[in-house]
Amino acid sequence: MNDGGKITSGRSWRQWHAHFDIQVRQGRPAQDLLADMTLSGYSQAEAEAIAGDAMRAYRSTLARVLGCSTFLMMGGVLVTCATYSTARASGAGGAPYFVWFGAVVCGLIGVAYSIGRLARLR
Repeated sequence: MNDGGKITSGRSWRQWHAHFDIQVRQGRPAQDLLADMTLSGYSQAEAEAIAGDAMRAYRSTLARVLGCSTFLMMGGVLVTCATYSTARASGAGGAPYFVWFGAVVCGLIGVAYSIGRLARLR
């Protein structure tokens, strides 16, 4: 039902935005979601605006995950290299050093996840 340019039945704009966000994160193509919205009575421009907002929000989240994962990975590599060089310089007996493979592995997983999701999102 259309009341002065606003749709009064079905999902509200916020509900569509939340639905779009969830579906995009699950990998459903945006074109399918746009078709659902236009069948519900939204104009193509309104549907594309909601889709654009959801896609921008998800890209922003993935960019944040990518940045944090890269920071974690590089931090692990940096600590490992720093403690190794200190242990190596300590003399013939050597000294213990830390290998932060957990941070490096978790960072690599996060980087691979976010890059993979960004590639599928296009």
